[in-house]
Amino acid sequence: MALKKQFAAACLAALVIALAAPAHAAGKCVAEVDIHNPADADILACGAVIHQHGPGMSGDLRGKVYYVRGLLYQFEGKLDLAIADYTSAIAWKPNLTDAYAARADAYEAQGQHAKAAQDYAASDTYAKDLGPALAERCWVRAIRGNPLDRALADCTQALAQRPGDPTTLDARGFVNFRMGNYAAAIADYDAVLAKWPRWASSLYIRGLAKIHSGDTAGGNADIAAAKDADYRIAETYAIYGVKQ
Repeated sequence: MALKKQFAAACLAALVIALAAPAHAAGKCVAEVDIHNPADADILACGAVIHQHGPGMSGDLRGKVYYVRGLLYQFEGKLDLAIADYTSAIAWKPNLTDAYAARADAYEAQGQHAKAAQDYAASDTYAKDLGPALAERCWVRAIRGNPLDRALADCTQALAQRPGDPTTLDARGFVNFRMGNYAAAIADYDAVLAKWPRWASSLYIRGLAKIHSGDTAGGNADIAAAKDADYRIAETYAIYGVKQ
């Protein structure tokens, strides 16, 4: 997966150089930045896109770039900067449901509960019939570790629109694990692994959930299978604050 992503990034970079078009430059920020493992270079890259190519981008695309940079700031705990970027994203793309939700999470973390409530309501208004967007929002909240109750609601709503979707079940399993709902997490991962038996993230967190539930042998077997499927899986989840 890491090599595949590097290859995709290299191909996209070549397109940016060859075509020198604002949309392609923005695409590098929106599509290739790893919001789950942010780096200062990623923030600078998105900022460069905004300043160098902003006038040539559509409002929708500029909104998405601001949103991605906001996520990067939020993962680094820079909430004021994140909120400013989410506000810019909404100004350029008013129906960007994830920007409302992310800004609400940031407001909530700052204790600005009234503003958070307004943004949560706006996000819910725009999020109708957006199963994939809800699932992604659930996952972002799950790896960030808050707000888990809203992450669970996002995943459950997404599954109502796309019953049995493995990626959404994998995300909800992680939310349940974070919340200490180990039986529910194991059930979600069982459903994922029935379709994708070597899905490393499901194997790994199911293994940890089993260990927390007293099934040490079963848990260790799942963790071993997860590492066989993806040797970096433990490292990935350590970034999210989850260690074996």
